[in-house]
Amino acid sequence: MQRKRIKRLFDVCLLCLLLLPFGCVPKDAAVETEPSADAAAFLTASPIESCAVPQTPAPTETPAPTGTPAPTETPAPTETSVPTVPPITDARLDAGEFDAYFDETVFIGDSLTKTLGNYVRRLRQENPGFLGGAQFMGVVNMSAKNACTNRVVDKSIAFQYRGAAVSVTECINRSGAKRVFLLLGVNDLDCRAMHTIGPYFEQLIDVIRRDCPDVELIVQGVLPITERYCRELKKDISTWNSFNDTLAAICRDRDTAFLNFADQVMDENGYLAAEYCSDRDYHLSEAGEQIWIRAVRLYAAQHLVPDAAYEP
Repeated sequence: MQRKRIKRLFDVCLLCLLLLPFGCVPKDAAVETEPSADAAAFLTASPIESCAVPQTPAPTETPAPTGTPAPTETPAPTETSVPTVPPITDARLDAGEFDAYFDETVFIGDSLTKTLGNYVRRLRQENPGFLGGAQFMGVVNMSAKNACTNRVVDKSIAFQYRGAAVSVTECINRSGAKRVFLLLGVNDLDCRAMHTIGPYFEQLIDVIRRDCPDVELIVQGVLPITERYCRELKKDISTWNSFNDTLAAICRDRDTAFLNFADQVMDENGYLAAEYCSDRDYHLSEAGEQIWIRAVRLYAAQHLVPDAAYEP
C-alpha cells in the first residue's frame, strides 16, 4: 500500500514537471498535502482556462477625419478716409485767418518797415486784430552795416524801445518777441559795393542768433528800386536784384529762413513797379504794402498748416 502511494506521488510529480512550462496541472494530479489559496485556485481552474494563451487586444480603430475645414477668408480692410485739408487761398489770407501767428512777432528794419507799421496801425483802427499782435521797429536810414555792430552808434539812427535808443538785439529781447522778420539792405546797396555787404548780414545774423537764441529769425529779400532812382544812384537793376541770391546763400549756410517776395512788386524790367511805389525811389504804396502783408501771411499759413496747398 505504501509503495503504491509513493509511486502515485512520483507519477504526479513527474506529470507536474512535464506540464509546468505550460502552466497546466490536471485536477487529478493534486497531492494530499494542503495546497495554498493560490494553488487551490490554480488547481480548481479548468485546463482550458489555465492554459489559455493571452490574446492581444485588437487595436482601436482611429476614427476617420471628418475633413479639413475650409480656411476662413480674411475680410478686406476698410479704407480709412483721410480728411481733406482745405487749401490756402488769397481770400483766407486777406481775411486774416492765420494772423494769430504774428502775436509774438516783431518786424525789424529801415524806413520800409516803419511805413509798413504805420499802414498796419491805420488798419487796426477798424480791425484791432489785423496782423495779430505784430510789433514794428523800423528806423529811417538803418542799414545792415549799422545794425550788425549791435550797439548804438548814432542815436539818430538807432532802434527805439519806449523812448530809449537800443541795439538790435536789445530791441528784440525787450519786445518779448519769439519771431523776427528782418528787412534791411536798401541803405547798404545804394552807397556800397555789393561784395562788401554780404559780411554785414552774416555778422548781423550771427549776433541775433547769439544774443536772442530762442528767437525764430526770418530774413526778407531786398526790394527793388525805381528806374529813376536806379539812374540817380548809377546802379544796374539786375546787379541790385541779384544780391538776393547772395542773401539766400548766406541764410542757407546759417540755417535761417529766407522770404523773398521782391519779384511780386517788380515790373517787366525788374524795377519797382509804379503801382507799388509811393514815391519816386523805393517806398511802397498801399498796394505794395498789401503785397508784403499777403506774402508774410502766406508764410505764416504754410507754417501753421504745412499740408495745405496754396491755391491763389
